[in-house]
Amino acid sequence: MEWLRIKTTQDIYYVSFIKLFRASFPIFEQRTDAQFQQVMGDDRCHICVTLENKKVVGLVVYWLFKDYFYIEYLAIHPDERGKLRGTQMLSSLMLSISKNCILEIDPLCDEISKKRLKFYQGLGFETNSYVHTHPAYRREYKDHKLIVLSSSPLSEKGYNQYYQDLSKVVMK
Repeated sequence: MEWLRIKTTQDIYYVSFIKLFRASFPIFEQRTDAQFQQVMGDDRCHICVTLENKKVVGLVVYWLFKDYFYIEYLAIHPDERGKLRGTQMLSSLMLSISKNCILEIDPLCDEISKKRLKFYQGLGFETNSYVHTHPAYRREYKDHKLIVLSSSPLSEKGYNQYYQDLSKVVMK
């Protein structure tokens, strides 16, 4: 599996990235193209696709901070699901960065959300007990509750730093 970082909306893989992105996340959780273009100028933001035979099999958007990294988005192409692609991508990313990994999932309200939690727990992630509300990506939508997972437990200070970075850097 090959990793490729997308640095501009003119990148040849941006169209494949955005197509998979739009199909994988509900509209209220999506950045707009203008928002992606804005964060591409921030060195902390990594917008990546994984390729196999020059075909996009997955995407990940993550942010590097001093003590941790935050996965904003992770998605696998529908044709590639059930083939351990998500496990391969996430394991590879965590090995290459070697910091606490933080991500969010939807509240456990259906079988899909429960399977998602089980997937991340299988990779060593732990649920943090902090009540967490993610800021809205678009004005027409409200902030939404999510569950914070991390590869190592988050102290209150660690959670507060993460939330400050999320609010002031990621969602600026």
